[in-house]
Formats: sequence, structure tokens, C-alpha cells
Amino acid sequence: MKENSLWRHLRREAKKDRDVVLWKRHQSPYQAGHPDVSFRVGPAAGQLELKTLKDWPARESTNVWVEVTPLQLQFLLEWRGPECQGLAFVLVLVGRRWLLLAPEDLQGRPTNAAGNPGLPRTQLEEIARAQGDLDDGLRQLWVALWAEFLATCRRSGAPFE
Repeated sequence: MKENSLWRHLRREAKKDRDVVLWKRHQSPYQAGHPDVSFRVGPAAGQLELKTLKDWPARESTNVWVEVTPLQLQFLLEWRGPECQGLAFVLVLVGRRWLLLAPEDLQGRPTNAAGNPGLPRTQLEEIARAQGDLDDGLRQLWVALWAEFLATCRRSGAPFE
């Protein structure tokens, strides 16, 4: 599945849930580094960078290169940083399996020549904030984003619960 297909799937699934709004898909050569999607789950708003891979590497030990540019990673880290405390993630789809990755968990990892961070499959699955199968719908994804929002509120001392 390509990123555009993943976007269409996200949009279709979001329409099934009244608490989920996918605001906008960002595709502009003038906004380098800006994540692909702005979203809202209940009162929680944030950014998603979409990445797709056709399949897992044949060997478990082979690095899976998450094609997030250094500029994209910087944007996501700043969005999540102490000033913004926003929700920002990389949503990786491998085959039909999705993983929700926090940018700080990709920072400082080995990179390929293009600067994309990479990890073996098992490590990638371990650091994922949430994961699931597209065929099961995306309710797990929405719940994971909501849980991350509540955790951010707790860390910042915000009164929302």
C-alpha cells in the first residue's frame, strides 16, 4: 500500500468514528518537513507522518529503514517538545500491519545514506507506542492517540482527564 492509499484508508476509517477528525493532508514543496496529516481525536490534536513499506525484510536482523528525513524528524520532535507538548508520530505501515512510533524513539538510531533511521523488526515492534492490523480497523490507533494525549496532559500538569 502506498502513502496515498494509507491516507485514503485513514480518512475512511475516521468517518466511522464521530470522535475522530483528520483535518488535512499536507503535500507542499514549500512546507518541507511538515508531517503528512493533521488530526484530532476528541480534544487531542496532532500530526502524523505516514510511511509505508511493502513487507518486512526476509531476515529478522535486517534493519527496517523508516524513511523519515532529518527535517521531518526535527519537526515532529519540536512539536512534541516542552514548548508545544503536542502529539506527533510516525505511522508506519508494513504490509497490512501498522506501528505508531514516537519521533524521540527514532532519534539517535543508526541511519542509512539518506539519513533515515533503521532498526531490526523486533526492536521496531518493541518501541512502537501501539500496533495493529489494518484489517481489524483503526480503533486501536485512535485509542492509542487518546492515551498519548492523556499522558502528555499528566506530564505537563494540565488539568484535563
